[in-house]
Amino acid sequence: VIIPFLLLCNTKNSKYKSLLFTQAQTCNSADGTCENTDNKKDGPTVSTIRPDQELLVLVTNKSRFRADVYWDDNRFGVYVATVKANGGTAQLNSFMSHSFFITRHGVKEGLFDPKTDTQHKIYVTGKSIEQLYVLPESAAPSINKCQE
Repeated sequence: VIIPFLLLCNTKNSKYKSLLFTQAQTCNSADGTCENTDNKKDGPTVSTIRPDQELLVLVTNKSRFRADVYWDDNRFGVYVATVKANGGTAQLNSFMSHSFFITRHGVKEGLFDPKTDTQHKIYVTGKSIEQLYVLPESAAPSINKCQE
C-alpha cells in the first residue's frame, strides 16, 4: 500500500490543498501501527507508529496574515504557536487524532478557504512521524459574518 509520508489530510472531506510525498507502508487497522515497507533512505527512521507516539507537524503559512494555531480541545482551543505571514513556519509536537484550528493572530478570527468558506484545520493522521500542513495564500477571514 502506498500512503502519504508528508501530508495534509481531512478525513471528513478533501477540501484542503496538500503537498504529498509518498512512501510504501503497511498499516494495521486494529492497533493503528504502520510499518515501513519501502527501503528508501529518506523515509522515517522508525518502523512502526504507535497510537501514543509523539508526531511532528510542520506548518507553513503562505497567507498574508500572521496566524495563531490552537489545539482543538472541543471548547475554546489551547494556543500552541504563532506562524509569521508569507512563508513563516512552525513546528508542533502532537499525537494521532489531534486536530488544530488556525486564526488571525491576536483576534481569534478563523482563517477560511474563500471558495468554500470552510475554516482551515489541521488533522494529525498518524500515518507518518512527520506531517506537513501548508496554509495557502488564499486563506482569509470568512466573508460570512456569522463565522468565527
